[in-house]
Amino acid sequence: MTNPEIQTILDRRVQEIAHVAGAVVVSEDGIFQYMSGWPETSSNDPTKDPAQMRRAHGEHRAALATGLNSLTQQVAATDGDDAERVIVEMKRGWCVTSRSGKRSIIALYAAKDAALGQLGYELTLLADQLGPLLDVERREVRAPGHAS
Repeated sequence: MTNPEIQTILDRRVQEIAHVAGAVVVSEDGIFQYMSGWPETSSNDPTKDPAQMRRAHGEHRAALATGLNSLTQQVAATDGDDAERVIVEMKRGWCVTSRSGKRSIIALYAAKDAALGQLGYELTLLADQLGPLLDVERREVRAPGHAS
């Protein structure tokens, strides 16, 4: 079940932020939630559905973001701290992740031409905007009269 408002916000921001190739939203426990960017990939294999290949691409990136976040949180915890964001510099680009809400992570993937400071700023705005919406999705429904 996806929230069209979250998808619309994510799509709009990925299109607006310069040099961003795509983004994924994943729960901290590794459940793929949303993705934007990365057009459907083509394959020489006619048996592979482009939409399924795109989703598999998003799920893979979401798993990587979860792993990055987990490792970074463990590093920060050794000093009794929490990690705010993860920045991975690659030869041809950037991956910047941030927590969004209480239990979600957003990862932005951008070309090397992107200004890192701007990416961090835009990711913070996006995380702040999506956080409350993502937290609402994670609420548990309780039966009437069930103790909190």
